[in-house]
Amino acid sequence: MDVSQAVAAAKRRFVEVFKDEHVENVGLEEVEGTEDSGWYITLGFNRPYVLAGLAVQLVPTANRPRDYKIVHVSKDGELLSIKNREVP
Repeated sequence: MDVSQAVAAAKRRFVEVFKDEHVENVGLEEVEGTEDSGWYITLGFNRPYVLAGLAVQLVPTANRPRDYKIVHVSKDGELLSIKNREVP
């Protein structure tokens, strides 16, 4: 699996897992190969809501904070994990 295929698999699996969250603007941020020929792929995205206390507020897309997740994909395109990425 080349890098383009790995990125496509990561995006597809990510959107499937987070389908109930209605994530938007999913985009590639970083790619890193692993020792076992898999991939760590960082995806950035927006959520259609921002939690403020217990209330949910709808926020225009331009003003939403961007979230990031690291998607670990095997060399066969299988989803191995999705983890939070710390933002500096």
